[in-house]
Amino acid sequence: MAARLNVSSATVSRALNNNPAI
Repeated sequence: MAARLNVSSATVSRALNNNPAI
């Protein structure tokens, strides 16, 4: 379960990093 949450967090971080709005 923890690993699953970790992957989700990494995906969100990646999406934010790829967002040019930032």
